Amino acid sequence: MLGLLSMAMFLVTFLLAITQGRDEGWNSPYIVTLLAVAAVAGVGFVVTELRQTEPFVELRLYKNFAFAMASLVVFLNTITFMSSSFVVTLFLQIHLLYTPLQSAWILMPSAVVIGILSVVTGRLSDFIAPKLLIIFGLATSTLCMFQHATITSVTSFEAIAFWFAVRGFTRSFTITPLTTGSLAPLRESELRMGSGLLSLNRGIASAVSIALTTTVLQNRLAERVLLLVQDQSAMPFAAEELLQNFFFTFKHLGDFTDMAQIKAAAMLQQLLSAEAALHSYHDTFILIGWISAAGIVPALWMGNAKRKSAKATPLAPSPQAMAPPPQPTVPYRPAVGGENGTHVDSKIREA
Repeated sequence: MLGLLSMAMFLVTFLLAITQGRDEGWNSPYIVTLLAVAAVAGVGFVVTELRQTEPFVELRLYKNFAFAMASLVVFLNTITFMSSSFVVTLFLQIHLLYTPLQSAWILMPSAVVIGILSVVTGRLSDFIAPKLLIIFGLATSTLCMFQHATITSVTSFEAIAFWFAVRGFTRSFTITPLTTGSLAPLRESELRMGSGLLSLNRGIASAVSIALTTTVLQNRLAERVLLLVQDQSAMPFAAEELLQNFFFTFKHLGDFTDMAQIKAAAMLQQLLSAEAALHSYHDTFILIGWISAAGIVPALWMGNAKRKSAKATPLAPSPQAMAPPPQPTVPYRPAVGGENGTHVDSKIREA
């Protein structure tokens, strides 16, 4: 009961702090209090579970080094996938101004590739060490994220769809092989608890990924806007020329002088914000790529074990089975006398 309560308190407070930190402010007393309570509950949960002979959650499974490294890969890979999916959706609809239907057409090839290749990679993991497939998937995912950082508003629809399909290709090498490779080091009696720990791992990583991505994206946007404004102040002739062009354009369209100046300044600010947003998305894609690359290191220590299906083995014959079958016993019957003086029944003799 103590382990269940401490785990529930840790998860609730930690997820509340992660999901509300962006709105409330990471330095606000509310978020700091939630994180402090989560830290105390988390430490209490670990201490409680390790001292129990029959714990609610068997944390001793992490003593298995291969399983611990696989869990770390699952955590980082989940962050990579969830973060990239979130940023890609924002990038397509908010920055590139694609409609939801156009965004769906761009992302559809990626989903088809994942659905088809996941079956193939699942079969390959029966013959090839899963960690080799995982390392290949993480490496190609890193390169794909770096390539995403080169997409701009002038990139063609086909090119964007192609690179998102490549992202699905890399993802297919880390779905089934990662599940197989994570559970392979465990014994049969540990599979249920190990699977539950991996599911909990993915749930926490999913919540952390969205909060991390949103915070990084907003912080980079503010920094990029400031940098662009400073660059414009360092080159006053370029900024002044751009403002004059906007001013004369709006003046030519019939606006008054004051209104043309206001619109020119607003147009310059809009261009700076759009350029800063583009660089912010690129910075976020690069960060996600480095997180994917970081998953390669623990993947090297996952081991080469491949779980084999149990085959039925013939059981050794027991001594009772090897003994000759018991002979049927004849029930006792009293002797019956006949005319010839015999006292043995003929039917008993035949039996």
